[in-house]
Amino acid sequence: MKKLEKPMYLKLYEKILKNIESKKYNSYNKLLSENDFANKFNVNRHTVRQALSLYKVLKKTYPSLEITKESTVFESIVANQELSDFLMMHSNSPILVASTFSKNQNGNFVEYGTLYFRGDTCKIKVDLIRSN
Repeated sequence: MKKLEKPMYLKLYEKILKNIESKKYNSYNKLLSENDFANKFNVNRHTVRQALSLYKVLKKTYPSLEITKESTVFESIVANQELSDFLMMHSNSPILVASTFSKNQNGNFVEYGTLYFRGDTCKIKVDLIRSN
């Protein structure tokens, strides 16, 4: 009977956890970007994204860590050539940029992310929760 091999994203997840546990990556330094992980481990960004699932990695490594999304800022800009190529659109086209910030229970920033959306194909839904 053929032994099933672990999916690549699980192997990468385990390597990342091992590096955190061995203090190669620590809470004072940022983790590598998706592109850097992909290049370092010779995998695609989707595999990295599956492996990282940042909250899963952080929860396993730091079980008492509480992360709260602090804010998300939306901004429309004109795409430069690099972003235009990445989003497969004409240069100088409008895009929407969403920047997200999250903090831990001590008020330290633990996550910063930036997402880029084509201006001609995005839809945003915001659910508002009323606090008492």
